[in-house]
Amino acid sequence: MAAPIKFGVGQSVRRKEDDALIRGKGRYTDDVAPSPALHALMLRSPHAHATYTIDAGKARGMPGVALILTAADVAELGGLPCLFNLETDPFIAPPYPILAKDEVRHVGDAVAFVVADTVDHARDAIEAIDVKWTPLPAVAGLVNAVKKGAPQVWPDKPGNVLFDVSIGDKGAAEAAFAKAHAVAEITIVNPRVITNFMETRAAVAEYDAKKDHLTLTIGSQGSHRLREILCDMILKMPKENMRVICPDVGGGFGTKLFPYREYALISVAARKLKKSVKWTAERSDHFMGDAQGRDNLTTAKMALAEDGKFLGMDVDLMGDMGAYLSTFAPYIPHGGAGMLPGLYDIQAFHCRVRTVFTNTVPVDAYRGAGRPEAAYVIERLVDAAARKLGMTPDAIRRKN
Repeated sequence: MAAPIKFGVGQSVRRKEDDALIRGKGRYTDDVAPSPALHALMLRSPHAHATYTIDAGKARGMPGVALILTAADVAELGGLPCLFNLETDPFIAPPYPILAKDEVRHVGDAVAFVVADTVDHARDAIEAIDVKWTPLPAVAGLVNAVKKGAPQVWPDKPGNVLFDVSIGDKGAAEAAFAKAHAVAEITIVNPRVITNFMETRAAVAEYDAKKDHLTLTIGSQGSHRLREILCDMILKMPKENMRVICPDVGGGFGTKLFPYREYALISVAARKLKKSVKWTAERSDHFMGDAQGRDNLTTAKMALAEDGKFLGMDVDLMGDMGAYLSTFAPYIPHGGAGMLPGLYDIQAFHCRVRTVFTNTVPVDAYRGAGRPEAAYVIERLVDAAARKLGMTPDAIRRKN
């Protein structure tokens, strides 16, 4: 028998990065330490929904403080974009500002960015910023958000729904259920998850005033798309004036892919101050400011023939978007819905997909981005179908 080809099944692959990593020679974003560098921290909302006023005057005069940015200081910047839309039913995404202006919509929403000579001085300044909060009604959880009379996350999104669309053939699915011998049904809660990677997000901005050039070192999952979004859509500067470097990354899982607020803010700060600026997320920043994952509620039904043949499948799927639309957020439940039939022979399929706003941290692509949710639903439904007909799980799978 011939030896397997390179990268073939059974062929070992030597990983070129392992030697440095297991010897402690990795180079992560936090290892990038241009000297001297200023340090930045974010001031975040303690409320899920509130209006606010802010006075940073006292904090701006504190020792070591170089710059404090509020919404008024970055009003010219573009917001964080959502890069997905529906071709058949296009929607208008609500604004996702780099710093929230006048109103916050989730715990951790960003209201000020502080740059100082040390992290401790930045923290002192954050504590000195005078913010007066007026809490507003808030809603968390998909079921609560779509109830009649629920608090509204966005006034122009009635019922807290971004879009309510169907995929597949509703008529064919209804016909399949009308002639079914039996119907199997399940309801699945796919809970919200938080990535919690080893290395929190971090970024360093270095500015060359003579060339008007920024170098961003970011613990991300890519560099080219990140540069394009930051330059074209947020900072509105030529891409040739920015370089993005991605060194070793201590875990990402999808969550480090997106163009977060801090990357734009350290860019603005570095250009204004003409100095290098460094930001490293604390673990609490990660829980309150980084995109989370999943958070679906799915009811699925299978129309069954007496011999166990699948006749049709009908699904009602709701996906929680959080308070804003992160980069690919609406695509996850919508794209995942098309994967719900899995590898089974299901002649009629229909799915209602709703994306819902809540006063929570936005979600986005995480560990498979819709595929694990779809696989979990269909395999649980197939097991339920087997039990409904008194068949074994392997027999009903062979049948279909």
